[in-house]
Amino acid sequence: MKQKLHTLLGKAILVALPLLALVTTSCERKDLWLRQDQATIEIAIYDVRLDLLWGVEWQTEWQYDWDYALDGEFGYSQPEYVRASIYELDQEAGKKRMSPYTKNFAVGGGRVTLKTEAWYDMLFYNAGTEYTLFQQAADYNRYDASTRTSDYVPVITRGAEEDANGQERAKDYTSYKQPDELFGAFVQNLEVSSDPELYDKYYDETTGEMIYLYNIKADMLPYSYIYMLQVMVLNNTDSIGEIISLKRTATPGDTVRYGATGMTLTGLAQGVELFTRRTFDRTCSVTIDESSIFSVQKNKPLTLPDGSQAQGDIFSARMLTWGLPGIVPMAEKAAIDAGTSTTTYKDRNKLGVKFYLRNGFTHTEVFDVSEQMRKRPCGGVITVVIDAKESVSEDELNQKQTSSGGGFNANVENWQNEVNADVTI
Repeated sequence: MKQKLHTLLGKAILVALPLLALVTTSCERKDLWLRQDQATIEIAIYDVRLDLLWGVEWQTEWQYDWDYALDGEFGYSQPEYVRASIYELDQEAGKKRMSPYTKNFAVGGGRVTLKTEAWYDMLFYNAGTEYTLFQQAADYNRYDASTRTSDYVPVITRGAEEDANGQERAKDYTSYKQPDELFGAFVQNLEVSSDPELYDKYYDETTGEMIYLYNIKADMLPYSYIYMLQVMVLNNTDSIGEIISLKRTATPGDTVRYGATGMTLTGLAQGVELFTRRTFDRTCSVTIDESSIFSVQKNKPLTLPDGSQAQGDIFSARMLTWGLPGIVPMAEKAAIDAGTSTTTYKDRNKLGVKFYLRNGFTHTEVFDVSEQMRKRPCGGVITVVIDAKESVSEDELNQKQTSSGGGFNANVENWQNEVNADVTI
């Protein structure tokens, strides 16, 4: 459907809120036709409602007591900058996008130049990202966002996929960094007409000018999706004490309980195409370290995923992803809500958690969270449960850390051309 925009002698204002609006100002002259004008773009960021992305049930699923002062932001935060890519469309080449005019704005906005009797596509997304890589095709028909491979050692490197017969088989994954909180809006086929009769108008008494107004619906919606991972630990004590969760001193006088040293989630999309919002078919894993994992809360009443009640420990983590592969996440969520989704996935979603043990060693557990992930294509709460007594063996708990002073101990007896060393790091 065509969307028309008029630019006259004054200013055209484009607002990226839940509603984008282009506004032009001029003295009212019905016979005025111009070749070019100056447009002012004002940007505001859409307030992302988690219940629309995650479903209203997420608040009952989430059982970790979040402390905003200690744990930081729970949902999405507002960025400082927005980038606008303005593409004029070549009318003689089937509205092919031409080289864009690109500019960064503070959230307040800035100015760009538009032509009358022209057509435009406009892409807006938050600038100032740290981990996201952007790559635009030479013909401007594709604009990809992805991340680099992760520096963290993955908890698991092998996940699983399903073959043509539905049988699960092992699959190796490369671990990638979490993306930034990225969201934006793409507006297509804006016609900049020079006919003032096409627009709603009102008189601005402050400036003494006639304002020409055209509204464009373009919500600034997420490209990256937040998964809140909560880990419930049952039967976490024995005759000696706690099994999972090592007390570690973060700063002098401050003791922090970390439940895990890292987590890896497999079967995720490697990136997203910004124009269509479709995630890549290529899959990867995402690994987080303990900086994204929040402290253990002890001895809480818990509602398990099957609805039963238990007393146990819980800790949580926050992970940003591009979502599941080969879908438009919000369209997929709408189809799930309507009961019309027919999407199938080849990759399984495996969550590997490397738990801290009381003796300073670690225990790795792998959970299949495919069913939960597929019900939550736009992010949400993912819950796993571990029975510490059943999962952690006595042999693991009886391991002892060795110490050799400076961490290097060479055995020089019968010295030949090698040295046998015990190195404790």
